[in-house]
Amino acid sequence: MRATFSVTEAVGSGWSVLRRHSGAVVAWAVVYALMVGGMLAVMAYGLSGMLENLPETPEDLGVFDNLEWQLRMQMLMSPLNGLGLLVEGIVGAAIIRAVLAGRRGFAWVSFWVQEFLLIVIQLVVAIGLCVIAIPLGILAVLLGVALWQAEPMIGLVAGTLAGGAVVALLLWLGLRLSLVGPASVATRRLAFAEGWRLSQGQTGALLMTGVLSVVVILVVEIAVFALLAVIVWAGYLAGIRIPFEEIDPQTFDPEALRPLLVPGLIALLVICLIQAFLNLLWQAPWASAYAQLSSARASSSPLESGSDSGSSSATNASDTELMQ
Repeated sequence: MRATFSVTEAVGSGWSVLRRHSGAVVAWAVVYALMVGGMLAVMAYGLSGMLENLPETPEDLGVFDNLEWQLRMQMLMSPLNGLGLLVEGIVGAAIIRAVLAGRRGFAWVSFWVQEFLLIVIQLVVAIGLCVIAIPLGILAVLLGVALWQAEPMIGLVAGTLAGGAVVALLLWLGLRLSLVGPASVATRRLAFAEGWRLSQGQTGALLMTGVLSVVVILVVEIAVFALLAVIVWAGYLAGIRIPFEEIDPQTFDPEALRPLLVPGLIALLVICLIQAFLNLLWQAPWASAYAQLSSARASSSPLESGSDSGSSSATNASDTELMQ
């Protein structure tokens, strides 16, 4: 019997983690806040350097050369982009471990083999899909243009169908590779083969999982941003605002923003909390699908379990280690 998984259980797994381990979600938000805070500090440093070099009169703005400032900002932001990718790997692996009910630690946050593997997988999948998408997309456009010259309607239909076929292929590949990340975190190795094998015959269920997850995330985003809009509007009506139009870059004193430091940190933490929660709603369903499929496959048939003893024993040993 073919292994299956519950789509509703997978989609609801993020809410289950939030209910049982809400403190872990706060910890993930703090990790995001540290990353964003570092980026904002770098941007503030670069901006302060630009303000110091501003010309004294408006007439000199036309000859103001900020190339040095731009180069400095690029040199500072490049490592921070790598830091962002690292944080995504750390939080993503922590979410997968939380769904798999693995070892606890500090909100399942660590940086070792699993986080590195998740980063590598994300890069490989993204680059691989781009390598496939670009030439096929060009071929679809060329096909449509070539047929358009003979008959515009035929060219339009052929180009649309070819483009749709490329999108369908990329979507199928993405779904087939969607379990590689959770499998690699669970087994502590690059588990492309195992993730691909588990997703075989599950494309429809995985597609439904992705669609429902996106719908849930959109609903949550709309609710959150509506609430934030109400809060901002209430603050505006209460007279809480920053007079940006009155700020003179040449006489601006950064100390004037000190009263906004605490509210700004609170706002940053709230935004990062929302980001951590949305990431949980997206990452958790795939980890839940992997857990259900691997469990069902291990118990479905002794023959099947025996034939895959190598990978199954590795998975079970890893899961046992994670549970400790």
